[in-house]
Amino acid sequence: MIYLITGNPGAKKTAYCVSLLEKVEIDNKVNIAKNPDIYQHNIKILQKKDLLKELTFFQNETGTGDTFSYEVEILPEDYFNFLAVNDYDLIRPDYYFERSSRFNVIIDRIQDLHGDLGLKYILPVRTIYSNIAALRIDYVRSLVDDWRDCPDGSIIVIDEIQLVSPYSDTKDKTNPIVTNLSIHRHRGFDFYFITQSAGNLHVLIKDLVAVHYHVTCPFGWRTKIFQYGEFKANPNAVSVKLSAEQSFYFTPSNHIFKLYKSTTINTAKARPP
Repeated sequence: MIYLITGNPGAKKTAYCVSLLEKVEIDNKVNIAKNPDIYQHNIKILQKKDLLKELTFFQNETGTGDTFSYEVEILPEDYFNFLAVNDYDLIRPDYYFERSSRFNVIIDRIQDLHGDLGLKYILPVRTIYSNIAALRIDYVRSLVDDWRDCPDGSIIVIDEIQLVSPYSDTKDKTNPIVTNLSIHRHRGFDFYFITQSAGNLHVLIKDLVAVHYHVTCPFGWRTKIFQYGEFKANPNAVSVKLSAEQSFYFTPSNHIFKLYKSTTINTAKARPP
């Protein structure tokens, strides 16, 4: 999905995004701790049923209609061994999400053929790529020029997207980095685009936005976020705010501001209405 976060400087839009990313990484750590037990649970069942050989190949679906077929890919013996690891000292393997997703597809295939064997799905672990200044969430990678080079299931976070090429060239409607966003879900990507004004967003991306968060700070007091189910060109309009899916207050914990470097020096003071 594509998430858009807009708001004036100092409204805490980046802080809100960082709070979401922190939750992702917490889930990652929990899932990595749980996955070895899930993996061993499945291995024991497959051993008992003499079905371990099912983990040695993957069926890729190709074509459609009368051209539909399966292409069999033989997998290395150690292809899924990483699932037995519950901690990574330096960096997680790029392929964690892709290979664990493949494992789950194989689980489905086995149970379609042999019935419900009590096999369990591996839990998702996703890699975050971001250009948020001095972001200090564990295992986050620096933003790459072309999101298509990232592993499946990645979360791509672009702060001040209006300044980042090729998204900054709003007149160019041919760059495949932008045009291919229309099929980003085929590989399980999520995007968070952060900018001050909705008008800064590339025209080809506007129709792809699934959730638009507009971050406000009325009178310089408490941050309030309006959530829309699509791109809103004028998210501050009263009539638009009334159509929001939901609105909620956001008060970040103090530690959130220690996880990144704000690009805005906060000189704002509360203004009585």
